[in-house]
Amino acid sequence: MKKTTRIKNYHTVSPSRGTLKLNGLSANYGNAKGRVVFIKTIDDIRNVQKDDIVITDKITSEYTEAFMKAGAVISARGGITCHAAIVCREQGKPCIVACTDAFTLFTEGMKIEIDTKNLTYTIIS
Repeated sequence: MKKTTRIKNYHTVSPSRGTLKLNGLSANYGNAKGRVVFIKTIDDIRNVQKDDIVITDKITSEYTEAFMKAGAVISARGGITCHAAIVCREQGKPCIVACTDAFTLFTEGMKIEIDTKNLTYTIIS
């Protein structure tokens, strides 16, 4: 049996793979690898580059440009029918919503790989 370590109530670390579990809901299945970019205000959209992993709590239409550029979106708020989730499904981009601790789990600029079907991520650097 594999040894695992519990972090908080919902994060399981698998020492052999370095994979961590996310809380939240998968709004569109997929995998993505990229740099983490936080979007807290409308001005932060200019920091998003193609294939970045966007972390936000903004789920309204004003942020569509960021969702379109992103390789994936992780939102601290929303549900599977929020604007971010709909745009990601239309564009075929991985999306997780209601990940309430998204801003505390990640550091802006870090590189991660996410698997939205299994709600997991791996830190690359």
